[in-house]
Amino acid sequence: MSKNRLLSGVEIPGGKKKKMSVELSTALRLTVYFGAAICILIMQIYTTDLMDKNILETADINRRYLLVLAEAISKMVSVDELKQFQSEADTSKPEYLALKKRLADFARRYKVRYASFFKLTEDGKHFYYIIDNVEDPETWDSFKNIYEVTENITPHVFNGKPFVTELGQYDPNWDSLMYAFYPMFDSDGSVYCAADIDAEDIFYTTQLTDSRKYTTYMFILLAIGVMTGFLNMFLYRKQALRNESANKAKSQFLANMSHEIRTPMNAIVGMSELILRQPLDDNAREYAQGIKQAGANLLSIINDVLDFSKIEAGKLELVESPYLLASLINDVVNIIRMRLVDKPVRFYTNIDSNIPNNLMGDEARLRQILLNLLGNAVKYTSQGYISLTIVIAEDTETGGIRADGPPLPKVRLKITVADSGIGIKKEDQEELFSEFTQLDLRQNKNIEGTGLGLAICWRLCSAMGGRLTVHSEYGKGSDFTAVISQYVVSESPFARVDRPEDKRVLIYERRLVYARSVSWSLTNLKVPCMETHNLVEMENALKTGDWNYIFTGYGLYRNVLPMLEKHKKKAGIALMTEQRMDAAIPNVRFVSIPAQALAIANVLNDEPDTRNYFEAGNLSFVKFSAPTARVLIVDDMPTNLKVAEGLLAPYGMIVDTCLSGAEAIEFVKRREYDLVFMDHMMPEMDGIEALDTIRELGGDCEDLPVVALTANAITGMKEMFLARGFNGYLAKPIEISKLDGILSTYIRREKWEKPRLQRTEPEIETLFNIPGVDTKRGMLLCGGKLDGYRRVLESFCGDTRERVERLRDFADTIEENGEINLADFTILAHSIKSAAASIGARSESDEAARLEAAGKAGERDVILPALPGFTERLADLEERIRSALNLRQNEASNEASNGAENALLDGETTNLLKDFTAALDAQSIDAIDNCLDSLIEKTAANPRLKSAMDEISGFVLTGDYDKAAAQARKIIGEKL
Repeated sequence: MSKNRLLSGVEIPGGKKKKMSVELSTALRLTVYFGAAICILIMQIYTTDLMDKNILETADINRRYLLVLAEAISKMVSVDELKQFQSEADTSKPEYLALKKRLADFARRYKVRYASFFKLTEDGKHFYYIIDNVEDPETWDSFKNIYEVTENITPHVFNGKPFVTELGQYDPNWDSLMYAFYPMFDSDGSVYCAADIDAEDIFYTTQLTDSRKYTTYMFILLAIGVMTGFLNMFLYRKQALRNESANKAKSQFLANMSHEIRTPMNAIVGMSELILRQPLDDNAREYAQGIKQAGANLLSIINDVLDFSKIEAGKLELVESPYLLASLINDVVNIIRMRLVDKPVRFYTNIDSNIPNNLMGDEARLRQILLNLLGNAVKYTSQGYISLTIVIAEDTETGGIRADGPPLPKVRLKITVADSGIGIKKEDQEELFSEFTQLDLRQNKNIEGTGLGLAICWRLCSAMGGRLTVHSEYGKGSDFTAVISQYVVSESPFARVDRPEDKRVLIYERRLVYARSVSWSLTNLKVPCMETHNLVEMENALKTGDWNYIFTGYGLYRNVLPMLEKHKKKAGIALMTEQRMDAAIPNVRFVSIPAQALAIANVLNDEPDTRNYFEAGNLSFVKFSAPTARVLIVDDMPTNLKVAEGLLAPYGMIVDTCLSGAEAIEFVKRREYDLVFMDHMMPEMDGIEALDTIRELGGDCEDLPVVALTANAITGMKEMFLARGFNGYLAKPIEISKLDGILSTYIRREKWEKPRLQRTEPEIETLFNIPGVDTKRGMLLCGGKLDGYRRVLESFCGDTRERVERLRDFADTIEENGEINLADFTILAHSIKSAAASIGARSESDEAARLEAAGKAGERDVILPALPGFTERLADLEERIRSALNLRQNEASNEASNGAENALLDGETTNLLKDFTAALDAQSIDAIDNCLDSLIEKTAANPRLKSAMDEISGFVLTGDYDKAAAQARKIIGEKL
C-alpha cells in the first residue's frame, strides 16, 4: 500500500517559483508578449479613432457656431445702410467708423478673428470687402484689394445659401481660417453682399494632425518593441538553455556525491543492523541503536542536499506507507537527546495519547520535518527548554479518498516545536523559509547549517496538505507549528491506560517544566494526578490522599521512601531519569526524560519499561528460508558484500559474491541463479553494461531476475533502471523490509521453507558453575559464544582486582579523614555495575547501581556503611570466577602458552598467513574468506593469536585490507 505523489511549482515565501522547461517557458513568454502587443495596438487604434471623432465633433459645433455669428452680423446693419459705402472715400464717414467699431466689439466679444461684409464685382469673378473689424488704418482691407472668388463662395452664398467651410477645406493663403458666410438680400430679392465671420481653425487642425502623428509614432514604437522582444526571447532562450545545462550538471554532481557518501554509510548502517541481530545486553544494544540512528541522521543531511536538487527541478516525491507514530517519535527523541547531552537545556514532550498510532504517510519526510525543526531549536538554544507537542488539529478531516486502495480516514496533526532560544527578528521572519538563508549572521556566525532545512520543511508541509508557520519574539524564543494530514490505518491510540480513574498519580518534581509535562500527559490519559514541587507539598498530598503511583526525579528518590514509611502509605514509584538506566532498584520503575505518554502508560499498565521499536532487533520480518536458492551479489566494495551477506543470512540461501561486472558475467555463465543483486556504479564495467551482456547470453539469462543496487537514491533512478532492463531497484543503505519484499517476489515459492530463526544456546552450566552468576544470561549478553564469554570473564577478573584495590583505598581515606571523592567513586561504581551485569552477576550489579545512585545524590551516609561489605563481596566474586575458570593454572602456564604461540607460526599456520596476505593484496574475496576461516580455526586454542586474528577480522569486515595485511605481516615477522 504505497502511493507516490509529486509536488511541482509550489512557491516559497521570499523565494522564486521554480522554472518550467525552457521550451514551454519561451513559448509562454512569446504568447504573453504578443498578446500584450496586440492589445496595445488595438487600444491605440481605438484611442486615435476616438480622438479624431472628438476633434471633428468639436469642429462641427464650431462651424454651426460661426454660422450663427455670421447670421447675427448680417442683421447688425441693413443693405440700404451698406449701400452708402461705395468707395474708399466713404470709409471716413462717421457712420462707417461707427459700424467698424461695432464689428470690432463683436469680434472681441465672440472671439473671432474677422467680422466683415464683402461684395462681388460686376464681372462676378472677384470680390472686395465693404467693411471689416480691423481697427488699424494701415491694415484696413476695405475697397483696397480685389480678390478672386473661390469655388465655395459663388455656388453657395451668391445663390442665396449660407455657407461654412469644412475643417481643413480652406485656402491656406487665408491663414488657416475657418469662415462662415451669410447672404444679405436687396429689396428685389437678389444677393447684394454677404456677412463674413472668419475664425482660426488651426487648433483643430493641429490636434487632428498631432493625433495622426502620435498614431504613426506608436506604430513605430510598437514595431521596435516587437523586434526588441524577439531579440530578448532569443537571448533568454539561449541563456535558459545554458542554465538548464548547468542544472543538469549540478544534478549529476549531486547524484555522484550521493553515491560516494552513501557507499560508506551503507557499511555503517548495515554493520549496525547486523550487530542488532545478535543477542546483546541493554547497553550494547543502545550503543548499536545509537550508531544506526546517527547513520540515519547523516543520511538525512545527505537527503537535504538531494532534496534541494529536486526542488530546483520542481519535483518533490512523497512515498506513503504504514508506520507507527510511537516508533517515529522514539527515533526522533533519542536523536535529539543525544544532541543535548552537553547543554543545560530541558527537553520535554507533550504527545496527545488520542492520536492513532498506526498511520500511513511518508514517515521519512515527517521524520525530516521533526528533526529539522528540533535540530534548529537545539542549535539556537543554549539554555532553557525545548518542547515537542503533537496534538490533533481542530480542523482535522473525518475521511479521505486514496487512488490506490480503499478509502481511509485522515487525521491532521498539529506539531509545535517551541524553545527559549535567541528568537528571530520580525523583519527577518519573511525570509525565514527562503533557500540558503541564515539570519542574524553576526550573532549566529558559529552556528553551522546550509539554510535549506526550513525551506524544505515548508515544501514538505505543503505537499502533505498542510502548512508551516512561525511565531517568534527576538531574544525570548520561537514556536514553529506544522500542520499536516496523514491517513489512519487503525484507530488504536498512541497510548492508553486501563481503568485510568483507578490510578491516581502524585508527581513530586522540582523541575517545573518536567512536572508540568508529566501532568499534561496524565491529564491527557484521563488519569487523576497532582503536582508537588517540594517536600512540604508532597507530604500534605500523602496525608490527604491515597496514590497508586508516585512519579519523582531520580535525585529525589531518597526523600520518597522515608515519607511513605512515615505515613504508612503504599505506592509504586517511577523515577524520571535524564538518561536511560536499567531498573536496578527493586520495585522501582524508570521513565526516561522526556517522559512520553506511552512510557507513562506502560508504567501504569504494569507493562515492560521499554519497547523495542527497532526492526533490526527482531527477526520476525523474515517470512521464509530458502536453503536451495542461490543468489549472486555484485559490488565493487568488499564491505558492501559483507553487509549484504549478513542481511541475507537469516534466509539461509546460498550466496555468491564478486567484485566486478566482468566477474558477474562469468559467474552467471557457470551457475544458475535465482536472483542477482547488481551494483550500478562499478569501475571498468558498470552494472548496466554487465546486465546487457548477461541478457545477450540468451536462454535462462534473458529472464534472470536482476535487481539494481545503488546509492543514487534520487527521483527518477528507479524508472531509469526499469527502462534499462532491471527487474527491480534497491537503494543503499538497504532497508530490511524492502529487501524482504524483493526476495519474496523473485525467489520461487517451491523453494520456500519455514524460517530458521531459533538460536541454539550451549548448555554452559555443565562447563561453568559460578555461584551467584547467571552464566547462561552472561554468555548471551556476550554474543552467545562460549569462547567470547570466557574472554569476558577473564577480563572481568583482571579488572576487578584493580577495582577492589581502589574501593579499599576509598575505605582507607574515609577511615583517615572521613572524606570521599564522590565524583570518582560514582564513576567507579558505574563501571562495576556495567561490568558485573555483562557477565550475569546481577546481585553485584544491583548493589553497585545503588551505590552509584547514592554517589550521584551525595548520600555519604549510604555509601560509608555499605562500602566495606560490597568490597569484600566483589573480591569474593573474583575468586569464584577464577576458581571456575582455573585461571591460576592458566597464569602459571602463560610462558608455555607463549612458546606454543610461536610454535604455531611454523609450518601450516605461517603458510596460511602468507596466503592470506597475498589474497588481501589481490582483494580476492573468496580467497580472503577461505584463509580467514582456516586461520580462525587454527588459532582458536591460543588466546594471544586468537586476539590478533579477531582484530584482523574486524579490519576485513570494514574493508580495510591494508591494515589487515599489515597486522598479518606483523605476526609472521615480515616487513611492510
